[in-house]
Amino acid sequence: MLGLILSNGIYTYFIAKQVEVVNEDKIFVLYGQLISFLESVTLNSMYLMANGTYTLDFEKEILNELALNVNIEDDIMNEKDTWIGCKRISRIFEDEYLETYNLNGVLLYKKLTLSDYVQDFKNIISISIEKRAKKSDWTRELNYMVNNGIILVANQLKIDYDEIDKCSNEWTADFNFTKAMLILSQLSVLVLYFSLVTYKAYKITYSTNLVWKKISESTFNAFYDIRNRCINRLTTYLETSEEEANLLYEHNRCQKNTFSVKFLQIWPYTWRILIFVLTSAAYFLSIFLVSSMEMEKIITEYNSLKDHIYHKNMLILETNFWTISSITGKVDENLVKLYFQQTLNLYSSADSEIMKTKYKKFYKESFDYLIDQYSESIKYGLISTNKLAVLDSYHIFSTKDTDYLDRYSILMNDLKKLNEALITEVTRNGKDVVNEEFEYSIIGFVLYGLFSFFMFLGVYYVFFERKIAHLVKMKELTGMFVLSSRDQIKKGSEKTASNN
Repeated sequence: MLGLILSNGIYTYFIAKQVEVVNEDKIFVLYGQLISFLESVTLNSMYLMANGTYTLDFEKEILNELALNVNIEDDIMNEKDTWIGCKRISRIFEDEYLETYNLNGVLLYKKLTLSDYVQDFKNIISISIEKRAKKSDWTRELNYMVNNGIILVANQLKIDYDEIDKCSNEWTADFNFTKAMLILSQLSVLVLYFSLVTYKAYKITYSTNLVWKKISESTFNAFYDIRNRCINRLTTYLETSEEEANLLYEHNRCQKNTFSVKFLQIWPYTWRILIFVLTSAAYFLSIFLVSSMEMEKIITEYNSLKDHIYHKNMLILETNFWTISSITGKVDENLVKLYFQQTLNLYSSADSEIMKTKYKKFYKESFDYLIDQYSESIKYGLISTNKLAVLDSYHIFSTKDTDYLDRYSILMNDLKKLNEALITEVTRNGKDVVNEEFEYSIIGFVLYGLFSFFMFLGVYYVFFERKIAHLVKMKELTGMFVLSSRDQIKKGSEKTASNN
C-alpha cells in the first residue's frame, strides 16, 4: 500500500516537472522577443528613411528596443542547460549555423553563432544611429538590417522558433510515455498485490482447515477410548445402570472430515482488498485518462496559442515593413511585391486561429480587446482593426500615398502594442490555468493517500487483528491436540512395556 502511495507520488512528480517547464518556458518567450526585436528595429529604421512628418519618434523606438533587449542573447544562452538535450534546437546554443549577409549585401561564407549575430546586429544599429546623427549615408547599414533582420536570418530564426515548439511537444510526448509506463507498473503492482493477498488468504484458510482436520482425525482415532471412558464414568461416578451406559456401544464411529478450502472462506479477505484494488485502479486510470490528458491538452493549447500570437506579432511588423518599403525605394521592387503579398495573406488569415473558442480560457479579461476598444486608433478591437490595417496596407502599397503614413504608422504601432499586451496576458493566464489543473492532481494525490490510510487503519487493521487473535486461539487448540496425541503415544508405549 505504501508502495502504491509512493508510486503515485512519483507520478505526481512527473506532472509537476511538466508544469515546471511550462512555468519556465523562457526560451519560447525569449525567441519570440528576439525576432520581434530584429524586425522592429529594421522597421523603424526603414521609417527613418521615408520622407514625411511622423508623430512617432522612430529613433527613440529603436533606442528603447535596444535597451529592452540589451542582454537578449545572454538570456537565451542561459537556457542551454534546460534545452540542450533537444537535438532540434541544440545548435542555437553553440553551433555556427546562421548564414548572413555583410554590409555590401554579399552572402558570407563563414556562418555565425546566434550570440555573435545578435551582437553584430546591435553594433550595426549603433553605427547607423551615429551616422544618422552626423547626417552621413547609412544605406549600407539599413540594407544589412533588411537582408538579415527581415529576410535571411529572420527566416532561419523562425525555423528555430518552430523547432522550439516541436521540442516542447516532443518533450511532452516523452513525459506521456514515461507516465504511461508508470501507470502500467502501478496497475501491475495492484494485480500482484491482489494475487499475493489472495494467496495468503488461501494459505491462512488452508492452515485453519488443517486444524479442523486434525481435530477430526483425533476425534476419529480416539473414538473408542473416549466411549469407554464415558461408559466407565457413567457407571462408576454417576450411578448409571450398565444397561443404559451400554447403549453408547450402539453409536458408530463418525467419518473423518476433509475440510477443503472453499471460495466463501477466502471471500472475507478478498472483498476488503478488492475495494482498495478497484478504487486504486479507477483512480490511477482517471488521473491518467482524465486529469493527465486534460493537462496535456491545456499545455498543448497554451503553447499553440502563444505560437499563433507571436507569429501574429511578427506579421504585424512584417506587413508594416513591406508596406513602407514600397514607398522608400530602398528595397528591390520585385522583392517587395513578392513579400508584401505573401505576408498580407498570412496576416489576413491569422485572426481565425487566435479567435478559436478553445483559447478563450487563456485570455480572461483581455479577450474583450479582440472585439472591443483598446485605444483611440483601435476602437473596434484587434480583429476588426486588423481588417482595416489590411485595407490600409493595400491602399498605401497601391497608391504610394505618403500623406496617410503617419496615421498608418500609429495604427500599426498600437496593433503591435495590443498584441504584445495579449502575449503578456496569455502567458500569465496560461500558467495560471495549467497550475490550477495541476492543483487537482495534488488534491487527488492527497485524497488517495487519506483513502489508503483509512482503508488500512479502519478496515484492514481491525479485520486482520481479529483474524490474528482467532489464529492464536487456533494455535492453542492445536497445541492441546498435539499434547493429547503425545499422551496417547506415551500411554501406548508404557502399556506395551508393561505387557512385555
